Amino acid sequence: MQIVFSKESSVILINREKEEKPIKNESQFFYRLKQELQKQRHDVIKKLMDKDGHMMGGPEIYYIRERKWKWCIYDHLYALRLVHQDFNKGQVLLHFENWEKRGGV
Repeated sequence: MQIVFSKESSVILINREKEEKPIKNESQFFYRLKQELQKQRHDVIKKLMDKDGHMMGGPEIYYIRERKWKWCIYDHLYALRLVHQDFNKGQVLLHFENWEKRGGV
């Protein structure tokens, strides 16, 4: 999994590498994304949006956030697609929200 952060916009590009096994569901995708970010020394956790207090979402919408509420990554098109299916095709764009730039949550 290769993660490309864009400095100019609020999206990140996540590319699937050829040797990676297909992902079976949303939870597994966000788990692998969390693992990859942790390898890059980001202190992140995977959460369900509706269980986290500051985000609105349905019962199966996952997101990744920095532990100290500096930023988060989520699927801004969750109502239109299953993110793991797009990732299995080769790449997926996710929304990156920088809370620090806005002054916090």
